[in-house]
Amino acid sequence: MKDFRVTSLFILTAIIFALLAVALFGRSTYDIEGATVEMSVAPALKGSTELILPPLGTISAKTHKAPVKARAKIEQVSIESVEKLANTSISKKEIFSRSEIQAKEALKYFLIKIFFLAIVGGALAGLIIRPRSIYRVVAGGLCGALIIGSMALATATTYNYREFRQPKYTGLLTAAPWLMNNIEEKLDTLDSFRQEVKKLAANLHYFYSRVEGMDSDGLKKDESIKVLHVSDIHNNPVGLELTKQIAEDFNVDLIIDTGDITDFGTPMEASLLNNIRGLETPYVYIPGNHDSPEIVSMLDGIENVDVLEKGESFSFKELDILGYPDPSSITKDVRKSQSKNLADISATELQEIVGGSKNKPDIVATHEPRNAKKILGMVDVVLSGHSHRAKLDKVKGTNLINAGTTGAAGIRTFEVEEGLPYSLQLLYFKKDNQKLVAVDSIAIKGVQQEFTLERSYFGNKPEATN
Repeated sequence: MKDFRVTSLFILTAIIFALLAVALFGRSTYDIEGATVEMSVAPALKGSTELILPPLGTISAKTHKAPVKARAKIEQVSIESVEKLANTSISKKEIFSRSEIQAKEALKYFLIKIFFLAIVGGALAGLIIRPRSIYRVVAGGLCGALIIGSMALATATTYNYREFRQPKYTGLLTAAPWLMNNIEEKLDTLDSFRQEVKKLAANLHYFYSRVEGMDSDGLKKDESIKVLHVSDIHNNPVGLELTKQIAEDFNVDLIIDTGDITDFGTPMEASLLNNIRGLETPYVYIPGNHDSPEIVSMLDGIENVDVLEKGESFSFKELDILGYPDPSSITKDVRKSQSKNLADISATELQEIVGGSKNKPDIVATHEPRNAKKILGMVDVVLSGHSHRAKLDKVKGTNLINAGTTGAAGIRTFEVEEGLPYSLQLLYFKKDNQKLVAVDSIAIKGVQQEFTLERSYFGNKPEATN
């Protein structure tokens, strides 16, 4: 009986060591048709397969009966490889065929690796229990190979990929079933909307050139500095097209973007930044909580873009802009909004920066509106975003201007039945004293192409020109 218990304990220990070795060191990455995929397995109460698609979320299903969780995570997609595929005459069938071959090859090497790890883990258990017993080391390795072999066989024989017809979604993909039914219909009209953006922007300019007999800016030519305030584009190329067209039609002098040009701050989203390279207007960027060090670095590398770090100033035609990025933009944690405590800390820090400035800034630009609560009355203009709601307000003599979301909140526009408008603010400053004179609030409502225009004056309304 004693020998049976000792042997049972040894086998159990060898199995545990084998499973730990596979779980801890079994992760491997493989290149499959331009995508870097990480594979891993771990013991679980119920057999399942997870497909992890950063930054969208996870798709999982109960695909087999063995107590094993199999995971495949897409780590990176090579943009160059995708472009090569797009520019070749290879058919979709050939691409899937090649991908299947590469996936099978990767799976073969992965299985070899986990078998090896299981043998090493089991042998290590034998070495620890009986350091001088070759028999125990070999027996431990066999136990490891046997348990992993049994689990692999049970998984393969009971595996049913059809279970993915009713998968479980987590992350942004929780909206996937609803999105797939509705997004196609909306995207059909989105293309036509993109074509209408130029007409809409041109019409805005034409409209203001006729209202009350004014010039488009309500001031004599060369008297004002025109600043276009945009924010929260969230990967929406239409938002950048709208920005470009407004900047061109209104002869904008400077663009200030108060953050969240991406959704998740991943390099995969960086292709949108190429559209900024085509802008002839100087572009000042203040990072938001959905940005990341990688995105900030890429933006800073664009010739016409100036990224403002904490407390950094940018001068343009005697207009002094002070930036205060969201603290999350310097970390990988790009989806987290500021807690009340962090917002209080940021507000105090911004107050100290503004108070310590040699020259009072004409504009303070920050992503999070709450950061400005302690500088009210200290500066004339504060620009912000984050809330996705355009707003003009004046508190203690400070003009608070929120651009809303120039990208209609990106993918979030599909999560709201009515959607959010594409919004931006066009600010006019007097050249001689850098004082805010007027703001044009522009909003375009989704694919219905409904737009609203509203001009707000600050100080005395300028006289009409003929």
